[in-house]
Amino acid sequence: AIGVVPAQVLGEAEAPLALVLERSGGNAELISVVALVAMLNGALVQVVMASRILMSLARDGSLPGWLAPIHPRTGTPVRATLLVAAIVGTLAATLPMERLAAATASVALLVFVLVNLSLVAVRLRERSAGGQPVSRWSIVVPSIGAAASTLFLVIELIERMKGLF
Repeated sequence: AIGVVPAQVLGEAEAPLALVLERSGGNAELISVVALVAMLNGALVQVVMASRILMSLARDGSLPGWLAPIHPRTGTPVRATLLVAAIVGTLAATLPMERLAAATASVALLVFVLVNLSLVAVRLRERSAGGQPVSRWSIVVPSIGAAASTLFLVIELIERMKGLF
């Protein structure tokens, strides 16, 4: 990118990738379409992930049972998906895009922390049960993942705090 556009100009551009594509003779609108598709795909993945988490928590009894049923033909947790879609739609309609993106990133990192810690807990429980031997790496790797995600969350929090003062 800096071979096509000087670093200073690139750093000040509102759409740096579009600028690089435009200066290299490509169609800058193409990158906008790709970015839009990627953003919509990311939102869809978040809705799918969140609805399945809600369904699983409802099945385990941690959330109301009405979120647990799945559609008999598609296997989709319809109620949980509708709830998540309503929440996402409300947030998208009421929050500025930058704030919504930051919140989404924070939630995703928090989910990564919780999933990794859950995996560590499962592996430690398996180890104490004395069944199959549990690899040390199956505890170390998710521990590193949880620590890294926590670090990113802390850095994000520090950056937000800087903006307040």
